[in-house]
Amino acid sequence: VRHLSAPAQAMLTHYDFPGNIRELRNLIERAVLFCRQDTLETSHFPSELQGKLTSAASPPPAAQAIPSPTPDPLQIHLTFRLGEVSLADIENRIIAEALQRAGGNKTLAAKYLGITRWTLNRRRKSLPFVE
Repeated sequence: VRHLSAPAQAMLTHYDFPGNIRELRNLIERAVLFCRQDTLETSHFPSELQGKLTSAASPPPAAQAIPSPTPDPLQIHLTFRLGEVSLADIENRIIAEALQRAGGNKTLAAKYLGITRWTLNRRRKSLPFVE
């Protein structure tokens, strides 16, 4: 798999991920297993996730560039090109951002990520670099 289709990207962008980064990782790993081509499509993801896309239309491209008037300090936006960064790189960026938002407090960063401090420490040790 080398690409993520625009509809699949929109579907993932507009999903809440109540299970945090682990849920995203599991969804992508599962989709890759079902994909027999170079591009991940919405059909490679679970039907309950596909249903969420049809119930929430994506905003027009111009609206996506407009920042909200009161930004949420706990909301993280990541931009990356598929094929240029690994899932570990993305996880690394999310952990680093959570630690920054928590002022270096590992317990609070772990709480933001929905994991234990022990898991956060384990993930940091398994990643190539965390700021």
